[in-house]
Amino acid sequence: EIEDFVPVEYWTLIAKLREGSKGQLFEAEAVKYKGKKLELHNEQEARAAEEALSKADYMVSDAVKKERKRHPVPPFTTSSMQQEANKKLNFSAKKTMMLAQQLYEGVSLGKTSVGLITYMRTDSVRLADVAVDEIRDYIKQNCGSEFCPAKANHYSTKKNAQDAHEAIRPTSVIRTPAEMQEYLTNDQLKLYTLIWNRVVASQMTDAVYDVTTLTIDAADYQLRATGSVLKFPGFLQLHSKYDDKEKDSKVPYVEPGTKPPAHFTEATLIKELEEKGIGRPSTFAPTIVTLLTRGYVVKEAKKLLVTELGIMTVDMLTEYFKGLINIGFTAQMEEKLDEVAEKKHTKDEVLSEFYGPFKKDLDHAGVAIPIVEIPLEVSDVPCDKCNDGTMMVIREGRFGKFLACPNFP
Repeated sequence: EIEDFVPVEYWTLIAKLREGSKGQLFEAEAVKYKGKKLELHNEQEARAAEEALSKADYMVSDAVKKERKRHPVPPFTTSSMQQEANKKLNFSAKKTMMLAQQLYEGVSLGKTSVGLITYMRTDSVRLADVAVDEIRDYIKQNCGSEFCPAKANHYSTKKNAQDAHEAIRPTSVIRTPAEMQEYLTNDQLKLYTLIWNRVVASQMTDAVYDVTTLTIDAADYQLRATGSVLKFPGFLQLHSKYDDKEKDSKVPYVEPGTKPPAHFTEATLIKELEEKGIGRPSTFAPTIVTLLTRGYVVKEAKKLLVTELGIMTVDMLTEYFKGLINIGFTAQMEEKLDEVAEKKHTKDEVLSEFYGPFKKDLDHAGVAIPIVEIPLEVSDVPCDKCNDGTMMVIREGRFGKFLACPNFP
């Protein structure tokens, strides 16, 4: 069940400090008051704390400097490729899969056509041994041996993954994006570059940071300042221009701990579907397309916003089909389908178990569900058929919104 979010007002207090008159300027956040977590819920409380801190003397009470490693991420699955292409390239899931299909089926390289990537519908992060060896050789020759770990990096595939196909990778790492540029469209090159960089970086060494954390006392308040400096780039040597997650900073801004959940983007929705076990890599993109074409959601910038039709549909389905419209059922059905494939159950057994309760709910819903009409939105466009001043209305159809005559039956 989706619980209503109750917004809570929070204020954050940041002090700009420097050691001495010529030291590095940095920021520290007020985190405690008289030994307890500081929570400022309105402007009055925040201004009182600001006034007290503006008069206080500041002293560093603790300083910790330590090394932190950041590991490269696994090669792409269908899901992670769609998410990254949405975040980094602003590609829709449908466009990403179309381009990946083109790269997989083959691109003309002069006189021959060559498939540039492996099969693009997969939920495995496994790489073939021959591919790992080729990638490691490439790293040693082109980046330096210090960027290639002593042993190959291995990544764990999720428990429910089918693992029929290996991760998405270039069919040959020797075909670099620079060499493929003349043979690819601009969008094909962008996606190929994303895939190529991801898989090569996955076999490189960790990035290493020096992280410094200062604890600062001021009057009854305690502040904290944290910063990180990149000491050894590791996989970021190759991947940095596609990765803006972390930058050198003496004191990066720290987000308040509580905030409303953000609207889904295509990337975050795909991630949620994968984590909850809803569907397969091949169904993620069609699912989003269906939501958009049926008018259940609309896209504004990158956000997916639920429409009035979508809310009404969810309310109706969850009321009359409680046993089906829930994440647990969907994930459980995926497991049962896997068990059919593994010969642990027959399809007739699974369908019989499903159909009984479903038929009962369906019969009840057919009688109980009221006919609901969505309020019509009147446009400022006159109907050219009526010619009597009747204004056309905006209706929702399977292909989106359209103008219609209100007198049309």
